[in-house]
Parts: sequence; structure tokens; C-alpha cells
Amino acid sequence: MDGDVTAEVRRQLFDDGGSDLVVADLVRAAAPLAEGGELETLQCQVAASLHGLGPLDSLMRLDDVSDVLVNGSGDVWIEQAGALRSAEIHVDHSVLMAVLERVFRPLGVPFDRAHPYAEGLLPDGSRLTAVLAPVSVDGPVVAIRRFVSQRLALGAFGGPKLVQLLEGVVDQRLNVVVFGPTGSGKTSLLNALGDRAARRSRLVVIEDIAELDIQGPQVVRLQTTRSPSGSPGDRNLGDLVRLALRLRPDRLVVGEVRGPEAEEMIWAL
Repeated sequence: MDGDVTAEVRRQLFDDGGSDLVVADLVRAAAPLAEGGELETLQCQVAASLHGLGPLDSLMRLDDVSDVLVNGSGDVWIEQAGALRSAEIHVDHSVLMAVLERVFRPLGVPFDRAHPYAEGLLPDGSRLTAVLAPVSVDGPVVAIRRFVSQRLALGAFGGPKLVQLLEGVVDQRLNVVVFGPTGSGKTSLLNALGDRAARRSRLVVIEDIAELDIQGPQVVRLQTTRSPSGSPGDRNLGDLVRLALRLRPDRLVVGEVRGPEAEEMIWAL
């Protein structure tokens, strides 16, 4: 029932130019038989579908959820406390597309059949990746990676001997590669290593999407720019590695190395 009510409210709000009407009143008019708790639940569900991440908002408020995943079927899964499980939520394709349009439009990121996949940062710093047909066969696919705000010291990653080793690696200005599977703590470890390096060094941090949060008095952050038309102003990771060498860095931090930028980075090393 809530899907029909949501569709009717959305139609009146957007198709009929009734944006000045209150959602609660529209829900009451679309579901005249609903009352009490049922009416309140409907109002909350419809409001959620019209703002923010819609039905995914409640999952994003859970502290121990690191990933929110929507499969092509519309079924939602989460990684919670390190375990992947069903969120027991189903998102209608039309609702999901409305959410994605709301996210990508202010970012100026095209997302349609001509541009069937896109990435962007949510206001809380989470990274959203979405894929459409024809790349995604069964329907829209969404992956949201949340980044916890808690900062970890090197001691959180191991005992005194490991901490001493990592501190020595940074202090001796050795080149470091941090790698591992999804969710293994690469970003957190790199933040901790970067924090130590940034105490006495000028760091230039280069990323596709700004996710690292290295703290220091001389931290410069660069992010790639890409447009669907291939604008002359676009800059990829390789371009930024070359640019960073002109910014007088003591250390370079490249968020992800997975393509031709590896050659530029090796030359930089």
C-alpha cells in the first residue's frame, strides 16, 4: 500500500506542481482509511522516500554499518559489525532512481543510459557508487561505503613491535604500499600513517574521490576531475601525480593505484 501512496504523493508534489503542500496532508488524502499508527508510519515512509536517501536513510544511521548495498532486484544488504546480511528491505526501482537523481544532480554528475555508472560523495563523507542498464543487467545497483569518523592511532592495528616497525617505516621516509580486501582497514591505516608523516613533512594527497582524512599543518589535497564530454580541464590521477611534484612535496600519498597512474607514481618514487 505504501508504494501506491508514495507514487500518488510524488505525482502531486512534482507532476502537479503542488510542492507547497505538506506531505502529511497528501498522505492523508491518498490513504483516507489509514489512521493512528498506520497513518504515522505511512507519513514517515513517504517522507523518507522524498528526501535524502529515502528508505536507505535508516540504515545509514546505524553506527556499526559500514556498507549499504542495493542489488538489481531491489533487495538491500548491509555489512554490519563485519558480517554481510540482508537488511530485509526492498526498494522499488522508481524510488531508487529518484534517490540517485537527488544525489547526483547537485554534484553535476550525469547518470543515465548514456552514462550508466557514477560515483559521488554524500554529505556525511560516504562514497556512493551506482550502476544502471545496460551495464547492470538486472536493474540499478548501488553500493554505499560509509567511513567511520573515529580516528585510530597506530596502536589500534597491532602490538608495540608492529607499532615500532610502522613508525620506523614512516620516520625513515620509506615508500609504503597499503593493500588488502574491501573493509580490511586500509583507509584507517593510511590515515594513521599519514598523520605521523604529516607532523614533520609536507604531504600532497591525491585521490579519485577525497576519502582520506590526514591531519597536519602542511597537507594539500588534490582530487581528479572528469566530465562526460572529456573536457580539456579534466585531470586524472597520473596528471595529478605530475602536478604534485611541482608543489614541493616531502611525501606523496596516492589514494588508489589501479591504472596507468602507476607508471607516473613509480617515476615519482
